[in-house]
Amino acid sequence: MTLTWTSFASFDEVARRYEDIKPIRERTLGTSRDIRPIGDRNRKQERIVKLSRNCYVLSDGYHRGDGAFTYFSPTWGRGKMEYYAPIVWRRHKSGVESVRIMNMTGPDYGSDPTRYSFIDRHSPQGLHFTRGNARQYISAGGLDMNKIFLAKGKTIPADEYRSRDNCSTGKWR
Repeated sequence: MTLTWTSFASFDEVARRYEDIKPIRERTLGTSRDIRPIGDRNRKQERIVKLSRNCYVLSDGYHRGDGAFTYFSPTWGRGKMEYYAPIVWRRHKSGVESVRIMNMTGPDYGSDPTRYSFIDRHSPQGLHFTRGNARQYISAGGLDMNKIFLAKGKTIPADEYRSRDNCSTGKWR
């Protein structure tokens, strides 16, 4: 298995790459899940997902909103993938392109080296993923003075979050 490094420079490059990738044919499901890996086909969880003609997601798999890989919890497939995916490329009605990079790795005390590696390997051209003092940053041009802190996200769907006191009754906090 090899790790793939991409440095997409535009929305059109992401769209072309998506169209060039042949979907994986799975033994039981065929191509119905439309899984298109970014690089090595053995790492099928790292893939490009087309949400609409103006929105593509670079997904590292096994996160909330990902209906194809619900290993940790079947409820994780619910919700909107663009809220939880690490990298989202959009083309807005005005023609402006935007890229959102999200570091949703769970609680403050935890870390997810696979997410960090994914963001590092697939950051858009000109942006670099850096770490320091247990924090993660995106920097433009590799300069420390231009770095932006990637805060950990804590948004989870309501049906997944239950208070410890009310687990048996099913009441939400």
